[in-house]
Amino acid sequence: MPEGRYDRQLGLPELGNGGQQKLAAAHITVVGAGGLGSSLLFSLAGIGVKNLRIIDHDTVSLTNLNRQFLYTPADIGLNKAEQAASRLAAYDPDLKLEVFAKKVDETNIYELIEGSDLVIICVDSANIRYLLNETCCRLGISYIDGAVNAFYGYISYIIPRSSACYVCQNGPLHHVDRPEGSRTGTAMVLGTAPAVIGSMQAQLAASVILGCSQAVPGNRYYYNGKDQSIDMVRHQRDPDCSCCGTADLYKDGEMGK
Repeated sequence: MPEGRYDRQLGLPELGNGGQQKLAAAHITVVGAGGLGSSLLFSLAGIGVKNLRIIDHDTVSLTNLNRQFLYTPADIGLNKAEQAASRLAAYDPDLKLEVFAKKVDETNIYELIEGSDLVIICVDSANIRYLLNETCCRLGISYIDGAVNAFYGYISYIIPRSSACYVCQNGPLHHVDRPEGSRTGTAMVLGTAPAVIGSMQAQLAASVILGCSQAVPGNRYYYNGKDQSIDMVRHQRDPDCSCCGTADLYKDGEMGK
């Protein structure tokens, strides 16, 4: 590890050399390299997380550039995961990056997240969020969820079979897939909101890895970008949840039904 790069955080009592080694050794999978993913990935790389798996099938468009700060106009039309990896590798050549330029679905979800110490969800698809929740619950992988809309957003840390999962929080998936918070199919968002929530996801991930997180697993922390407040909404785990409940409810092909 480059001498001096992390001097401004090594002195923290929660960190030190041991904590820095924990960050370097953690294997984190980031699903989505858009608005949330841009700030999240740079923040994780900045604090010394060395093993990053980036998953995104989408390409950069002009309308992304108000909030997806990993990219430039020269990247329009190129895959986000690949371009994100290129930027991050230039920022820190010691990073070990795995890139999957493919869409997450039922056929590849296990291979994409298996082996992760922590999964961080940065997608705007309800279907994919439910699928990731189910798969993380089955594999016993903790994850951090996040979403934005307009000036607002939330984060949540979920420990499978311990805290409330996404189905416990929201109920089963009943609607057609569309961006969350959207009535027309295209969610409106101020470009700074994803930067805030993505950075909060990174901060939460760091505290989880270091073992000093005080966030209550399963609860949601809502950020209001207009008055800068953060409110916590409590969620209790449902022991009969169709996703994280008793083992006999785990059946192939079922996704939160």
